[in-house]
Amino acid sequence: MTQASAPKAFKAKLLAMMVLRVVLTLAFLSITAWFQLREYPFARLNLYPLYFIAAIFGCITIFYSLALNRVRNLTLFTYVQVTVDIVLVTAIVYVTGGTESYLHTLYPLSVIGAAILLNRRGGFYAASVSSIAYGILIDMDFYSMLPSRFKVIVIPAAPAWEDVFTTVATNILAFFTVAYLSGYLAERTARVERELEEKEIDYDRLEALNRQIVENITSGIMTLDDSNRITSFNMGAEN
Repeated sequence: MTQASAPKAFKAKLLAMMVLRVVLTLAFLSITAWFQLREYPFARLNLYPLYFIAAIFGCITIFYSLALNRVRNLTLFTYVQVTVDIVLVTAIVYVTGGTESYLHTLYPLSVIGAAILLNRRGGFYAASVSSIAYGILIDMDFYSMLPSRFKVIVIPAAPAWEDVFTTVATNILAFFTVAYLSGYLAERTARVERELEEKEIDYDRLEALNRQIVENITSGIMTLDDSNRITSFNMGAEN
């Protein structure tokens, strides 16, 4: 089932992914903030960036849902959504600690969503953009090139460069691994759906042909169920 052949189904899937991304992002945001507050109880807190990002997620989801029926190129619209999601995830990682944030786990969610909607190519696109955005963010945060006043939690002790490099490299590898696996599963699912649709079409054609043959037979043909009730009959049986 492709975007061109089934736009309504694709729109429904796209809308469901919008809502799911918002719910999962807000859940991860809340849980991770709670864990970080528990781990760093004396850290300086500034929750306004968190509220701001949550409000942006809600607003763009409303905008997407309103614009969905007016968009002609659903594929381009989906790529735009994936890119905006990754930008917002990068902002979330930054305000929740940057190099110390646990919310880099939100990147694979964007990759999986892109792979489901756009197959393997979309998954690799999301993995590439996520890797670039995450790498630039961590590099700039490590060298203190970003203002710390927008962070929810500021950790005074900076991590070692070796640990940061290992974290970035491991996550980038995970992004592309998730893209490959989710894209492969999405393509297999789409192929199975197409095969089922083709079989259903063949079955409908066979049933129509059988009905036409039965109707044109001069002999009376009648079918009954287990209770001896007539379920069907042809013109010959009616005569």
